[in-house]
Amino acid sequence: MQCKPPGAITALALQANWGLVGLGTSHGYALFDYRQMSVILAKCTLESPDSQAEGGFARGKSFRQSLRQSMRRIRSSFRSKNRSYRGSGRRPKSVGNSKVDQANQRLREEDLGHKEVRIERRIPTVETANQMSIVKTMMFATTHVKDGLGISPTFWVGTASGTVCFFALTVPDYNHRQENAVECIYAKMIQMHHRAPIVNISIIDRNGPISVYDESSQSNTHQLIVTTEEQIKVYSLPKVQYRSKKFKLTALEGSLIRKAIFGRFSIQDKPFYSLMTLTNQGEIILFNLDSEKQIILDKRYECLDKENAMGLFYSNIMPDGQGLHLLSPTEFQRFSSNIRIPSTTPCRIGITD
Repeated sequence: MQCKPPGAITALALQANWGLVGLGTSHGYALFDYRQMSVILAKCTLESPDSQAEGGFARGKSFRQSLRQSMRRIRSSFRSKNRSYRGSGRRPKSVGNSKVDQANQRLREEDLGHKEVRIERRIPTVETANQMSIVKTMMFATTHVKDGLGISPTFWVGTASGTVCFFALTVPDYNHRQENAVECIYAKMIQMHHRAPIVNISIIDRNGPISVYDESSQSNTHQLIVTTEEQIKVYSLPKVQYRSKKFKLTALEGSLIRKAIFGRFSIQDKPFYSLMTLTNQGEIILFNLDSEKQIILDKRYECLDKENAMGLFYSNIMPDGQGLHLLSPTEFQRFSSNIRIPSTTPCRIGITD
């Protein structure tokens, strides 16, 4: 497989039972059927600066532009107040000489002498990981995504601009795979208002994460868990409706989530699942999502030094609570947040004389 235009692969997902592979780059993503050697869908994720600012807070915005927009909001609020005073017969307050008007006047004078120059957008690469078009994660799942459609195979994509795209697919039976093609029958997009990069996408029911062929979960209520670098949000399926259930980690503690996955733990031989995250502070944080109204920060473990940037970048956590991180350029270190699975390597090398 060769991407055109060429770009580094930033996300990859394989579903061998369906014969599908999804790949993401710094400027788009594609879904490929390697049984019939055909491309099912290919999308570009590049956005213009104007479209980025329309959906909410633009992270590339300058301080002057942010201040200008804040002053314009204050000015519009004063205008609405003056209209309400005139409508009620009251005398409007004199705000002509206020500090807000003086600041607005200075900003207008700057706008008159400022000539806007259009700069061509540069295609981002892996080195510029803060670019909005990079595909961060993707996954396959069997779940409900639309009323009346029933449970169906789906393909999910998360980007660095806080966008989640998902597609409902029709996958033919294995015996008729060569005759019938895989088709995309439904597509939808979710845009996070805070526009933080998507770290993980998971679908769960009351028993835990849903596997691709978990037929027992058809009658249960499915939930979509979207983990970004700053927040954890929960949506109900198939309507993809926000449940007012989220956790703002960055707003509360100032740390960012780098890795996230659902892990399986047990207490007194009773298994349960928690969302396990690794932050830029080198901490492993476990979140409990069993509550109906809120996400609970359950446990916290110190894992590695926050100054070890390479160790945080080249780290990996697994569903059993274990993980690996780069200790030095030539050495990995293993850790575990599961007390029932210690971080020991169960292997032995026999040396003959």
